[in-house]
Amino acid sequence: MNIREIAQLCGVSTSTVSRILNNKPDVSQETRDKVIGIMNQMNFLPTVTTNSRQSIGIVTPLVMFPEFMGELMNGIMEAAFSLNQTLTLIPIVQTDAQNIMHFCRSNSLHGMIVINPPLSSRLPEELKEHEIPHIILAATIRDSEISWVDVDNLGGTKEAVNHLIQLGHKRIALLHTKGSRCEEDRILGYKQALADHGIPLDPALMYEKPTGNSDLISPVSRLLQLEQPPTAFFSTSHRETLNLLSAFNELGVSVPERISLAGFGDYEVSALTKPPLTAVNQPIYEMGRAAVFAFQEILVMEKYEKRQIMLPTRLSVRHSTRFHT
Repeated sequence: MNIREIAQLCGVSTSTVSRILNNKPDVSQETRDKVIGIMNQMNFLPTVTTNSRQSIGIVTPLVMFPEFMGELMNGIMEAAFSLNQTLTLIPIVQTDAQNIMHFCRSNSLHGMIVINPPLSSRLPEELKEHEIPHIILAATIRDSEISWVDVDNLGGTKEAVNHLIQLGHKRIALLHTKGSRCEEDRILGYKQALADHGIPLDPALMYEKPTGNSDLISPVSRLLQLEQPPTAFFSTSHRETLNLLSAFNELGVSVPERISLAGFGDYEVSALTKPPLTAVNQPIYEMGRAAVFAFQEILVMEKYEKRQIMLPTRLSVRHSTRFHT
């Protein structure tokens, strides 16, 4: 399907279709709606050449840790500028593929980079099924033809939990949330690290924080009152690691003298807390850049081939963890 065929189906000239694709104002709304409707029915996206200026839709969550998004967007914008690409930010309030395709075409976008879609969303699968050029960013989707760029959430978590185990900790509590693929991988990394060392998994040590509930005092108190209480905590997000540290301070629990604490996500503030936090460092800026360059490769392909890129993490060991005797 090309522009000429779209024009024939709509009963307009190819130049009219071209003006609509380029958002020119000299086309009636009735004609514009008719052409976009036909393009939606035909699953048509304009052909991209290596010399054309590309427009990318960046689908972003409404809520995400600002330091993470800041670094990620810096990487995306720097790479897009170097490739002469334009970006359109789209809050992820509507994940229906038909609406996304309509937005693509009505705004002359060449495809989408979708940041951390909810675990419940079928948007990644639908983008692939409807052949919309895409990169799913900050989410690993294994065993699929979907293109994605992510960090090694599973491996990074295993490294952190292994560090705690090597310090002599066997009762390691896990604080996690739900609703994202990265959380699922981090939970799996925690479980695998314990299994690798022959440490039985104790569900009593795993606490899933409810969405919108900021209280950690009560659940932390309950964990510390177990017959065999944890000697270390691992949190799957930077925000919750900070909240855990605050809860320990309020409860009078010294870190790391009584409890060792590590978490996923290493930012400038991680080195400034008391004590400085042991944390899994993600190459966030590089992840944003990699997504744009992978998207560029997809756009110029004659035939779609998936791009799946996993970037390594590293553990920043600081003073919130110590040997357990």
